[in-house]
Amino acid sequence: ELRVGPLTFKNVPALVIDEKTEYWKETGGILPLWLLRNYGLHYDRRRSKLELLPSGSAPDQVLGGGSFQMKSLWFGQRPYVEARIQNRPSSYLLLAANSPATYLEQRRAQELGIAVLTAKYGPQQARGFYNIITSQIAENVTLYLGPTRINLPTVHVADLCADCTVDCYGVLGRNILDLFDVYLDYPANAAAFRGYEKGK
Repeated sequence: ELRVGPLTFKNVPALVIDEKTEYWKETGGILPLWLLRNYGLHYDRRRSKLELLPSGSAPDQVLGGGSFQMKSLWFGQRPYVEARIQNRPSSYLLLAANSPATYLEQRRAQELGIAVLTAKYGPQQARGFYNIITSQIAENVTLYLGPTRINLPTVHVADLCADCTVDCYGVLGRNILDLFDVYLDYPANAAAFRGYEKGK
């Protein structure tokens, strides 16, 4: 049984992780997005707020003025949004709030005209929740989320999914997601963002 605010979920399947890393000293567990799939999910990182709303809530009313909606694809109850990378349209990225960094799919790098700089940076390793992610580094990548242009001086490039069913170009990590107030609504197939004001 798992309680999230006023909600109670029963018979929740759970994976028990027996690790003694720094991450787990203050973290009691990981709450999967699919558990909240019947609600609109408002995530406001800067105000430390996670709000569950009725599905179908208007994103502009949740986020306020200046918000924008993006074309989304929900597969396996996980949200992908359509971004532009290096001005290429229709590049779907998985929203991955559990990843501190944004990663591009290695197989897509050449197609996007992105060169990895192995000699300059060497192999990079980061510890994920369940395994070690090995990546390479590329420089000067431009990413567009709706009307917002984001210049990435460096970005990770990794073999993320050799057999993905979704035509995915990578994962959108917290280094980008934390710039936005976010609203997701799985039943309504909605994904909306509002950029935070600088300094607030």
